[in-house]
Amino acid sequence: MLISPGSPYVSTAGSIAGIQWARENDVPLLGTCGGFQHVVIEFARNVLGIRDAEHAETSPDASEFVVVPLACSLVGQQ
Repeated sequence: MLISPGSPYVSTAGSIAGIQWARENDVPLLGTCGGFQHVVIEFARNVLGIRDAEHAETSPDASEFVVVPLACSLVGQQ
């Protein structure tokens, strides 16, 4: 299963549900960019038990961030 870049997704809940299904059914999964960020959120919520795990960019008023913007730009870095 591929969770591709392109967030915000039409349905964040749908992407999280798909990621959870893949994890629970041992389906290989690759999350790239925003897809990987959603994998982190799903894992935090359903494996680590952080029920309010959110992304700071899409849920700025959330109480528990597991994905936050970089503090510095990587533009031009090698």
